[in-house]
Amino acid sequence: MKRLLKKFINFIFNPKHEALVLIGLPCAAIVIACAVLIPQISSLLSSADSALTSPTSNTQSVTSNLSPVTCEASHSPSPLPSSLSPLPSSLLPLPSSSPSPSPSPSAISPQPSVSLPITYEYIENIEEIIEIKDASEGLNEIVGGNQQTGAETVAEVIISAEEPVTAEGGVQPVLDSLGNQSYQYTYHVDDAGYLLDRQGNSTDVIPNVENEVLICGLRYNESISAYESVELFNPDNTPLEDFWIDAEPVVRESELAAGWKNEDGGIVYYSNGQRVTGLKNIDGLIYYFDSNGYRAQSVGIDVSFYNGNINWTTVKNSGIDFVIIRAGFRGWGSGTVYQDTCFSQNIKGAKAAGLKVGVYFYSTAVNVVEAVEEASIVLSWLGGQRLDCPVYIDMEFSGDYPNGRQDTLSPALRTEIARAFCQTISSAGYSPGVYATQSFFKQEIDFSALSSYSIWLASFTENNALPDFSGKYDIWQFTDFGRIPGVNGTVDFSVIR
Repeated sequence: MKRLLKKFINFIFNPKHEALVLIGLPCAAIVIACAVLIPQISSLLSSADSALTSPTSNTQSVTSNLSPVTCEASHSPSPLPSSLSPLPSSLLPLPSSSPSPSPSPSAISPQPSVSLPITYEYIENIEEIIEIKDASEGLNEIVGGNQQTGAETVAEVIISAEEPVTAEGGVQPVLDSLGNQSYQYTYHVDDAGYLLDRQGNSTDVIPNVENEVLICGLRYNESISAYESVELFNPDNTPLEDFWIDAEPVVRESELAAGWKNEDGGIVYYSNGQRVTGLKNIDGLIYYFDSNGYRAQSVGIDVSFYNGNINWTTVKNSGIDFVIIRAGFRGWGSGTVYQDTCFSQNIKGAKAAGLKVGVYFYSTAVNVVEAVEEASIVLSWLGGQRLDCPVYIDMEFSGDYPNGRQDTLSPALRTEIARAFCQTISSAGYSPGVYATQSFFKQEIDFSALSSYSIWLASFTENNALPDFSGKYDIWQFTDFGRIPGVNGTVDFSVIR
């Protein structure tokens, strides 16, 4: 190494090599500088490029606050049960429009991801794809049916012809300050003015009358040479049996008329001077009145094969206006689809009796593909029949919570399932809707995303109070334990307010 360094020094200072040294040294300096500086310059350029293309912390904050889109075109549904053939790709839900080709990353700055809406359409020949069984085979995996809660609801019978009425309206009893009935008394006395007993015999008591009102009796006490007061009445103002006194209840004309009235924009019915509430059978027809006494626009029932053979003419003649008939259900254990045994005969009978008809399907779908299947199956069963009321998806927990296949789904996924079902129904020209309990709508699904569909709310309140529910609903199911002529056993009642 020393020998090489010595030769290099002698070469530089040799006069013969002066021209080469003057040219070579600057070139060597340039080469060395490039070798040192180029990596540093490259590192700086890379940092600058990263700073220009990466979102700042403020941008990330804005992006994270964007509202999520409920249906995403990239959503991958759960696989179908192994017993079913997968749907052809042509039958799967497609985006409403094709997304534009993605631009080059270097052409634009990164933007928040935006999901495209999905449209769902009726699957033709669905019964060739999905195996369907009779409901009698799936009794061990269906919620509801004949499982009632609460006290039985029976309509109070009111006969308007028997109501106490006058030309001005009804009558009310006149009560005393203690709330007891007041009476007009007629008493009987002998020739000497003493009260008679009920056998017509004279007593030693004379009536004490003030301002033509019988107050009490008086008996003379010789030991004190004065009259003493004698009670003639029981605490409830009825006469004692010791004296012949007749009592006629005092009444007055009621300020509130008996029977039907139109008040404050609503229809009410007065019985004994009071507005009636709850389920009432007035002159043979069923009506429902809320806690304020206002009559519901329509009263309806929902039925399934649990209700057996129904006399639909009797149901109609009892005052029922509409019926929601179960089409079928998907089992919460196996995922098998079942048709309600009485679906066809119930639709035929209800329509023949002149009732307004809608249908519902109890869903245990766990993804949008199954929801489209369920809606398509219902449409296939309807076969184009006209309906007066919507087609509802019934969304509830299973009878084996939390082990049912749909029990632990997220609210977001439940919302997608409801929308997929409803859009499929709508694509075939029918009105769609969602049925659920009040707590389910509040906690298990995004209710605000269902505003374009009919809402059938189940809420069993006390004393006929309206549901404590701020959302808009079209039908209110107020009991699952009612009775109506023409239906064996109990039945669910609903009203359109």
